[in-house]
Parts: sequence; C-alpha cells; structure tokens
Amino acid sequence: MSKERLPQFDGLRGLAILLVLIHHYKISISGIEPGSLLAYLLVPTRLAWSGVDLFFVLSGFLITGILLDSRKMSSFFWPFYRRRAVRILPLYFLCFGLFEMALILPLPLPSAFDDPLPALSYATFTQNILMAYNNSFGAQWMGPTWSLAVEEQFYLLFPLLIRYCAPRILAVIFAAIVALAAIFRALAPGDIFSYVLTPCRADALMLGALCALLLRDAATRSFVAQNRAITYAALAVLCGGAGVLLVQSTKLGGMPSLGYSWLTLLYACLLIIAATETRGPIASITRWAPLRSLGTISYGVYLVHAGSLALCHFYLLGHRTPIITGAADAAVTLLSGAITIGIAAMSWRFFEEPLLRVTSTERLMEAPQTALSFRGRC
Repeated sequence: MSKERLPQFDGLRGLAILLVLIHHYKISISGIEPGSLLAYLLVPTRLAWSGVDLFFVLSGFLITGILLDSRKMSSFFWPFYRRRAVRILPLYFLCFGLFEMALILPLPLPSAFDDPLPALSYATFTQNILMAYNNSFGAQWMGPTWSLAVEEQFYLLFPLLIRYCAPRILAVIFAAIVALAAIFRALAPGDIFSYVLTPCRADALMLGALCALLLRDAATRSFVAQNRAITYAALAVLCGGAGVLLVQSTKLGGMPSLGYSWLTLLYACLLIIAATETRGPIASITRWAPLRSLGTISYGVYLVHAGSLALCHFYLLGHRTPIITGAADAAVTLLSGAITIGIAAMSWRFFEEPLLRVTSTERLMEAPQTALSFRGRC
C-alpha cells in the first residue's frame, strides 16, 4: 500500500457528516401527514442519524493503524495523545467557550441553549454519562458532543491494548467488545442510555479496529481486492437489511440493539471496499471531490451545525425552536447549512490545518508508515 493518504477516507467522512446534517436538519420539518408524498420521500432519511456510526468505524480504523505503526517505539503514548489533543481540543473548547459566554450575556437566545448540562461535564468529556443519567441530551447546541465524549473515553484506554497485546490477541479482544456492546444495548434502561454511552457504542469503534487488523495482513487484503464480487454481495445483503430497518424504525428509539450492530457492519463493509478498491462505484463516490471537501471540514461542521440552525431560525424568523413549515423556513435552513460549511471551511483553513500540519510532520518523523499502512486525516 502506498504511503500516500487515501482520498476515499475523506469521502467516507464527508458521507458521514452529510448524513448527520440531513438528520438534524430534517427533524425540523413539521406537519408531515402520514401517507403523503413528503412522508414517503423522507423514509430514506430515517437512518441518517447513523452517520455518527460511520464516523466511529472510520475513527477506529485510522486510530488503530496509527497506533500499530508506532507500538514498538519508546515514545508511544505522548505523540498520540498530543496529536489527539491538537486535533480535537482547540476547536472544541472555542465552541464550548462561546456557548458558555452566550449563557452569561443578557441576550435573547433560542431553545438550543435551554437545559445545559454542568459546564464541568462538557469540559471533561463526561457529558454523555450525564445525558444517560438524565435521559436528555441537554442543550441542543452541545448535544452532538456526546460522540466526542465517546471517542475521548475510547482514546483513554485503547492505546494500552495496542501497546501491550499481541495482534492475534487484539483481534479476539476487539471481537469480544463488539459482542458485549450489543448485549449492553439490549440491557440498557432507555434509548438515550444505549445511544450515548461508550460501552454501548464500542462495537462501531472496534469493528473499525478489526478492519485495520485484517487489512494490514497482505494475504487478506489481496483476497479482498481479488474477490470484489464477494464484498459487493456482502454490501448488498447489508443494504437490504438496512432497508428492513428503514421500514421498521420510524425513530431512533425504535432501533433494536442488533439494528445498531447491522448498521455498523454495513459501514465496516463500506470502509473495506473503499480502502481496497482503486476503481469501481464505491471508489468513484468516495473520491468525488465535493464529498471529500466536505469530509475535510467535517469536524468543524459537526461542532457548528446545530448552533447555526438554531441561531438562523431565531434571529431571521423568530423561531425559538427551528421549524420548517414553508418555503421561507426551508430557505433559512439551507442558509444555515451554507453558513455552517463556510465557518467550518474558514476554521479548517486558518485554524485547524496550521495546527495539524506541525503535528503531522512530527508524527511522520517519529513513526514512519509501514508498507501496509492506510493513511487518512485523523
């Protein structure tokens, strides 16, 4: 495998954030009559919330590759945690700080600022635990950050496994965690509990990690590349199952535990194809320039999109809670999406990328990529 970055990983990330945007912006639509044309048109978007699972699968894949490349080096932990901190914390705490400042200032605010969780939970990435305890996502502005809490908790312990366990043992551990996550979800006392807690969502991260282990084996990667019909057949079966879930699940709370597992398997299969295919339908989609560009700025989009939607509806239309009942509402919603992308693009260009450029250079000096490495911006 070439040491060059694979552009299709940005495409997968772009697909993930596009699904998240569709989900969070779609739920503003009001007055949908059952059986109407609009109701049927929106059926394919019912599973758009699972875009975060694609993020998890991709994150598990890329992080595992990074850690395996440097597992035998003496400076194993510090470079990894430094890079994670530089990638996640500056923009996160900037958005968090603006949120807390808005709560203090005597300004009229949309409902996205209502019922915030304690600031300490956001600052320590433990908000997902309080969300599960309260059975509430808290303030809409910071609601999406539950997934960042899951990833931070994942980063806390995962490097220890990579450092001290042999690869053959890692595969067994990862598979066990995948199975346990489904059990935890089945036993969870509520929908939000099973949705936001790390033990309940660890299967997506671990499936990504398993994909990384499998594709680092030259024989396995060669088999996948030479038997494209098998991987596409598996993808077709998984898409068929997702179609069944579309019909049966009208909301997040209607998703069974094994439904989550099915969707993460679908995304893992998609990732395997994208990582091994040089030409074909999946390669064409994930290499599509607009999708890759969206993937490049996806972190900023993820942090900004909920607040942008709420502020645009509040200050332009007077809606305390975003709602789409007509053309004007839809236009403002699209405008908020454009503003979100614009802010994220500027953040990437002038804030995130300059910081990452330094740590990327340092990481390449500290841990050269192996011949079987899959590189991606992570």
